[in-house]
Amino acid sequence: MGYPDQRFDVNLSILFTELPLLERPAAAAAAGFTAVELWWPWIETPTPPQAELDALKKALDDAGTQLVGLNFYAGQLPGPDRGALSVPGEESDRFRANIEVAADFAASVGCTALNALYGNRVEGADPQVQDALALENLVLAARAADRVGAILLVETLNKPESPLYPLVSAPAAIEVVDKVNAATGLGNAKFLLDLYHLSMNGEDLSQVIKAYAAKTGHVQIADNPGRGAPGTGSLPLERLLDELKDAGYTGWVGLEYKPGDRPSADSFEWLPASARAARLTGRFHDRAVPTPLRTHVFQEGTLMSNNLPKVAWIGLGIMGSPMSENLIKAGYSVTGYTLEQDKIDRLVAAGGTGATSIADAVGDADVVITMVPASPQVEAIAYGPDGILENAKRGALLVDMSSITPQTSVDLAKNAAEKGIRVLDAPVSGGEAGAIEAVLSIMVGGEQADFDAAKPLLEALGKTIVLCGPHGSGQTVKAANQLIVAVNIQACAEAVVFLEKSGVDLTAALDVLNGGLAGSTVLTRKKDNFLKRDFAPGFRIDLHHKDMGIVTDAARNVGAALPVGGVVAQLVASLRAQGDGGLDHSALLRSVERLSGSQV
Repeated sequence: MGYPDQRFDVNLSILFTELPLLERPAAAAAAGFTAVELWWPWIETPTPPQAELDALKKALDDAGTQLVGLNFYAGQLPGPDRGALSVPGEESDRFRANIEVAADFAASVGCTALNALYGNRVEGADPQVQDALALENLVLAARAADRVGAILLVETLNKPESPLYPLVSAPAAIEVVDKVNAATGLGNAKFLLDLYHLSMNGEDLSQVIKAYAAKTGHVQIADNPGRGAPGTGSLPLERLLDELKDAGYTGWVGLEYKPGDRPSADSFEWLPASARAARLTGRFHDRAVPTPLRTHVFQEGTLMSNNLPKVAWIGLGIMGSPMSENLIKAGYSVTGYTLEQDKIDRLVAAGGTGATSIADAVGDADVVITMVPASPQVEAIAYGPDGILENAKRGALLVDMSSITPQTSVDLAKNAAEKGIRVLDAPVSGGEAGAIEAVLSIMVGGEQADFDAAKPLLEALGKTIVLCGPHGSGQTVKAANQLIVAVNIQACAEAVVFLEKSGVDLTAALDVLNGGLAGSTVLTRKKDNFLKRDFAPGFRIDLHHKDMGIVTDAARNVGAALPVGGVVAQLVASLRAQGDGGLDHSALLRSVERLSGSQV
């Protein structure tokens, strides 16, 4: 164990301060760090101009660093202030003005830990009044953090250096954490365990770790005396970090010491390079065990799949099986459930884990992916005592990749939000071949922050991944996709019959057509189906019939005419009525042949 087994970040409000703010992320990256944290950088204002927020986001992104911790506005830091939220009057108002701004910025960069520094006692103010104000503001902050998928951190300082700060023991901070969680019912308030401050208070650090590791959301370290570099003072930091790991803590460890007169980059000799480059895996937090989603490989050739989010996959059909297997190949831990045991056995053979129920699959998952045939099946697996919403943990991300009605997706997102679960509708196009080759087109509806969090995972499944708008937008675009595909297949089928009846070399004709303006992905993917009359299901007529119903209903609702689409929808329905519903949708050729008097 020891330092290489930890995930370290650097506080850019204490380290690299010899540089301008926007240059610090790149400097941290050059020193080998992939994760950083910050106090609220705009000391004078809780609501800086958007251009300044955008510039900081760009600096973080350009450096390839992830912000893993951010303080809400806390007054003059470093300086005389020790927070603002318990200070009556202007400072409390400034904190409140900052809450949504800080939360939105955190969401934009994938930061999932927000620190709310309590504040000093104020002369002449009743401490009970201050504590009531603090709880009120912390509840607001916890709700804002929950909105963006973040935890709220409450920390203790030390009495010798901060005599006016009321939270100068671990139990005092834990009491506040518990009060916030009781008031909100969200459970996202956590203890920020600062080994330096606790040691300055004379607390038994090993006992604190044993007692409160489960409630700890972030750890910070420096060394005694005088906030020295880890390993330069009296604290047994390596042993204490091992104790934290043994107690189940797997989150970030923030470095907050002062490097003295040396440049910050020259003061990490004690820390192995492998510990600095803590491989980032995301922009999303599990409230109990931080497990982000975004994937960055900072060490060439190194795959640390144990840091990737745990995935539950519900629905292992023609599309779901190869897609889930592609996630396994990308290093994800995938637990799958479906009604057919042979499909579960296939997943297990590919390196996944089989589940005995939906609850068994999703209970420990960071991400739940569903790929089932239609809206009724989505509702069946999502709702009820045995469904996803009742059994997935708060903070989980539900990505529904089924093709369903836009309204079903909107309703699912609304109901999931009440359970603290985020939802993306992310239907796909590309068929079985696209699923196998991981080149699917994925059209997504939902919140930008959730899309950013999920995108690295989706990149293991597809090639074109686009956020199309709010909840339901992915399904609307998928409906349009199915309209285009059906009309295209019908046109190709009619051309095939026309060419054959005209005595043309069909293979040569399709090749030349596909090289010109008539060419399409449909013709490329389905040419062999037409030539060989091979209609083994890749995407079944039954499912396309369902999708044509979705698009025609949706178009009717918004007043859009589908003169050609309506006819093709009837042709799809007719083919299904003739018993061909289980065939691939390229079997529309059979309908044209029947109408043309050809042999079927």
